[in-house]
Amino acid sequence: MSTLQSRRMMMAQGVTYKGMPLMITNVGDEPSTLVVEHIIEHELYYKESAKSFYKPFPDNNTLTIPSGETIHIFGYFIDVTQSNYAHFTFTGGQIHLEGSIRAIKAKASSENVYPKASYYSLFSQNLNIISTSRDLFKEFSGVSLQESMFAFIFDGCSNLETAPDLYGYNGLSYAFEGSFRNCKNLKKLPMIYCNSVRGGTFRYTFMGCSSMDMVDEVTVPSAGGTAHTYTSMFDGCKSLTKVPNFTDNGASYCNLMFRNCTNITDASNITLGVVGKAPTSVAYANMFAGCTNLVHAPKILITTLGDERPNYWGAFNGCFDGCIKLDKLEVNFKDFTPSNFNYWMRGVSPTGTFICPKELAEATDGYYDEEGNFVAGVGRRADTIPVGWEIQIID
Repeated sequence: MSTLQSRRMMMAQGVTYKGMPLMITNVGDEPSTLVVEHIIEHELYYKESAKSFYKPFPDNNTLTIPSGETIHIFGYFIDVTQSNYAHFTFTGGQIHLEGSIRAIKAKASSENVYPKASYYSLFSQNLNIISTSRDLFKEFSGVSLQESMFAFIFDGCSNLETAPDLYGYNGLSYAFEGSFRNCKNLKKLPMIYCNSVRGGTFRYTFMGCSSMDMVDEVTVPSAGGTAHTYTSMFDGCKSLTKVPNFTDNGASYCNLMFRNCTNITDASNITLGVVGKAPTSVAYANMFAGCTNLVHAPKILITTLGDERPNYWGAFNGCFDGCIKLDKLEVNFKDFTPSNFNYWMRGVSPTGTFICPKELAEATDGYYDEEGNFVAGVGRRADTIPVGWEIQIID
């Protein structure tokens, strides 16, 4: 008997094959329809709460869920790609997802090797989904994620109130890109258990989650230093009151990361950059732009800004633009490299304290050389040190 036949027999007897099924509960007053599109090499089974056996999913990939009924869905996906991926569509009722999602392990000696698979956009734009289990992705704990593995999986689910915790080992590019983008009713920032990430892993992940705040102490994992790692990760999260802990390795992209997070007051729990390492182009551009209640900014550890080559262009452009309550900032670099600070302090408090090395103060306000001649600096403005701020020299 083949493995496939064995699994089908187990399903017919009401036995799940390794792991929890995906459970979908319709608690609405009207029937809800579940549609599955574009699945390559799949088996799907379902079990109604009043039944004891699993049944094959209908041939037309459409299942009507009676009001108040609980449906258990077990999915088997192989070689699912971005161009041909599974997608669940619901109409009517309210849906709660429980249990966990999984992929079938590849034939390899290592137990944490999965085939190239993607749950890209799996539940996107479903306005009926209200909640998920926190363990929805738990089976991917310690698993090396594929590129775009969970990208946009709940994108646009604007009624989603609870989200699963994020799991994975060495998340590849764009693994959680846009996963919860525009989930406007999401209340709580989920925990993140990825040990490390790469380019684009958290781009747009929680963008537009305007009701979300952080209850637990969440730590965002350090990145390997490739493009767009944290770009717009929390962009527009207007209810977020504090910044999650994370370690910036100086080679990541944090541009737009907290833009328009209007309730954040304190970001002093993080630092930006690494001593002796120049930031990449637009690394911190508009990172806190529009954070109108930000008072305590992160300390900037960067000591060098490289040169005017394209790799270093615009590193801090607009970083604190519009932070009207910001009145203190500490930096370690010694000059304002051209094209790196366009409008970076525009609209901050009219008075404040700027803590910096002596060389930066002289490069800004000017100084007298050994012969008594005055050497003009670049001057005070939104691209350098704000007019009206006091300069405090680092010892």
